[in-house]
Amino acid sequence: MTPTSSSYSQPSDEQKAPPLGEIKINLHVVGQIVRLTALRIDGVAEVGNSGIGNTIAGMFSKSKKDTTDRGVRITEDEQNGGYHIDIDVMLDLGAELVNVAYRIQEAVHSQVTKMTNKPVNAVNVIIDGVKQREGSDSRTDSSASDG
Repeated sequence: MTPTSSSYSQPSDEQKAPPLGEIKINLHVVGQIVRLTALRIDGVAEVGNSGIGNTIAGMFSKSKKDTTDRGVRITEDEQNGGYHIDIDVMLDLGAELVNVAYRIQEAVHSQVTKMTNKPVNAVNVIIDGVKQREGSDSRTDSSASDG
């Protein structure tokens, strides 16, 4: 007997696990989704600042329910299985900081929910600073012309 439709249907809440076994998504994979999604937002110069703080925090993380990786920290809520995401960013000089941060929140929330089929409880954006884009002239017009 063959199925009449090839579309995927979600298991209902009554079903405990798919018949073939469990599907688990490593939190580092979720971190990669967050990082790559944020980098696609106009105005984001970089995610994380390669600082030693994130490396040390990741080394001392004892739980399998949280991860720290290159400016992205993720905790998985034990009650609803949802993600709590903190992301450290450097934004472009001249960018509207709050506007860019809000777009990061929306995009990360949407992409992580879509790709993992799990709820995202919070996306906290920490703006660590602003950065001049490489190749941009940092001088103003008035300082460049002496005359």
